[in-house]
Amino acid sequence: MNVEDLRNELVRRDVDPSRYSLKGGTPDDGFALKRQGAGWIVYYSERGGRYGVERFTTEHAACRYLLNRLMGTHVDLDETAAPGTGP
Repeated sequence: MNVEDLRNELVRRDVDPSRYSLKGGTPDDGFALKRQGAGWIVYYSERGGRYGVERFTTEHAACRYLLNRLMGTHVDLDETAAPGTGP
């Protein structure tokens, strides 16, 4: 999963765009994904602060983590399945 895949999945699941940013920054009361150096970070932003910063070495891991946080559960996407044929 990359950022574009994540964006498409969030749209498909009708997740309110005000709850996240896929370009970093400090969304008000939302999660953010940001490329940082050779890795990626995901954090919660509130009142201009960053909280619960998680660091990842791959874009895939960061995107999956953010999807899970936004869905409030573990989302198991079978990336080998064709659309509409997963579990």
